[in-house]
Amino acid sequence: MTYLKQLLKKLDLCCLQEHWLFKPEQHLLHDIDTNMIVTAKSIDDENPELSMIARRGYGGVAILWKKEMDDKISVMVDGSNRIQVIQMETDNTPLFLINVYMPSDNKDMDNEYKDTLAQMTEIIKTYRNTHDILLCGDLNGSIHRSKTSHDPLLKKFLAENSLELNQEYPEKKTFFHHNGKSSGQIDYFFSASEDLTQYVQILDMEAENTSDHVPVIATIKEN
Repeated sequence: MTYLKQLLKKLDLCCLQEHWLFKPEQHLLHDIDTNMIVTAKSIDDENPELSMIARRGYGGVAILWKKEMDDKISVMVDGSNRIQVIQMETDNTPLFLINVYMPSDNKDMDNEYKDTLAQMTEIIKTYRNTHDILLCGDLNGSIHRSKTSHDPLLKKFLAENSLELNQEYPEKKTFFHHNGKSSGQIDYFFSASEDLTQYVQILDMEAENTSDHVPVIATIKEN
């Protein structure tokens, strides 16, 4: 948590994936930084019995933002427990932020991967004419390879929804498996407007970071 606490001092808003907390444990996210507001989803949102059966949670998404931004932000109900959505008011076009944790690149997860993409497609269709769309998170697929079954599915989804990266998006790895044998770029910011993300930085792995992902930081243009 120390690494995340230090990181939050530099951010206005933070999207988390894989917090591994059950719903009754979500208060721990609020304790990370008392200057941040939190909304979260957990794997047991639709099935509370899971938290009584499993020793620990898995998956889960959350968005944290500074308290002074709270009057601009609305939490939306769209999507499953893999998708957390907020709307942020701006001076002109409101921003619709989709934070997602996609299923892992296991072939047994292909149907869930397709279903999560389909959910996001419906969300984007609903809001794209009235909002700037920004999709971020752990996509568990890459635009720089065709090694897993998820890679072509992700590319097809992006093309069909006219989502793209900033032209200067770094081609740098964001995931490093704990076995030391696999790595890749699977964490992204995609938008329907190329200039929505003005600057993207992929941080280096540091000893204090206990995750197998590194943070990806974007500066967002306020329209």
